[in-house]
Amino acid sequence: MEILQSFPGHGSLMFERYDEPARRALFFARYEASLLGSMSIETEHLLLGLIREPRGLAARVLGALPLLTVRKPLEAQVRSREKVPTSVEIPFSEDTKRVLAAQSREPRAQGREPRAQGRESRAENPEPTAPIGVFDSGVGGLSVLREIRRELPSEDLIYVADSGYAPYGDRTAEYVQERAIAMAEFLIARGAKAIVVACNTATGIAVDALRARFDLPIVAIEPAVKPAVAETRSGVVGVIATSQTLAGEKYSRLVKTHAGDVQVLSQPCPGLVEQVEAGDLSGPATRALVDRFVRPLVEQGADTIVLGCTHYPFLIAAIRDAAGRGVTMIDPAVPVARELRRRLRALDLLAPDGRRATEQFWTTGPVDQVRAVMTQLWASDVDLRGVPSSRARRSETAAR
Repeated sequence: MEILQSFPGHGSLMFERYDEPARRALFFARYEASLLGSMSIETEHLLLGLIREPRGLAARVLGALPLLTVRKPLEAQVRSREKVPTSVEIPFSEDTKRVLAAQSREPRAQGREPRAQGRESRAENPEPTAPIGVFDSGVGGLSVLREIRRELPSEDLIYVADSGYAPYGDRTAEYVQERAIAMAEFLIARGAKAIVVACNTATGIAVDALRARFDLPIVAIEPAVKPAVAETRSGVVGVIATSQTLAGEKYSRLVKTHAGDVQVLSQPCPGLVEQVEAGDLSGPATRALVDRFVRPLVEQGADTIVLGCTHYPFLIAAIRDAAGRGVTMIDPAVPVARELRRRLRALDLLAPDGRRATEQFWTTGPVDQVRAVMTQLWASDVDLRGVPSSRARRSETAAR
């Protein structure tokens, strides 16, 4: 792989040249993104995941962005630091040409994403009034649902808490992937037009498998390392998250890509998810755990702390008390909600403004127990229903 230095006027993006036709498509997608001036978190996740998934890779890369203008790799001009022209020809490989030809023959509605071969489908051409599905290992994803509701007040929302199988943070990768697929299948069966993975652990382990399997927009949360690095004044950032999130390849890649000269301190926090699931947000046991995890980060100079689990915003009072004054907290839920709006707008799937929206709440856990905690966190009465056991256990049965 050859790395080409970035050229003036197009930020700090690096170019990578791959021999494989599918990976060449990734190069073109990144080149397009550089010309647009930015790349969304969602697109970056998609492209990085697709490198490891050969089947249908080129079609999905090309379908993830607006239809690419045909362009030509300009290695010589990049090396000589000349300004890159905005419209020249690309010599696509024969394999990529076949992908493009097949894609152009597929009937599709204006603005809809093409379907890659071998993926399970949502309902054909979902209506803009179809609901958005959101799932988490438990109740923590309500922090993301809250921001989605603020950003998209006209959208119907379905939230499912996989509390009967929580927590994900200390489970095996295979277990987390099975549960994520089961939750996505449940939401799609309820008519979801898009899915939000409101769980950092599920993002790190399972989001690539979800995108390879299901043909609908999937927006996923991740630890907000990049904005934290931009925010810090001391040059030290702390990230609190589950053990699985911090051990994952996606998190390592985030730190490697964005940290630069900033020191990133990664702190696993076993037990905090369970405290939130129990509704204990500020009791002595919870505060003792928070102190144990947060204070060492501040003592090492961290002036910015990333909330790397969707449960942790509900512990913000205890975290602020442990961190003390002058420490900034970064919660990625807001950019996730904005990215969801962007994706739905691009697909003409935004619900009409002003409509009366609804929320549905589901759980795989004990309904009465989970309802009490959800009502506490949502700050409103929650009409909670139990996920049918056959649906909740489908992935485990398939695995056996």
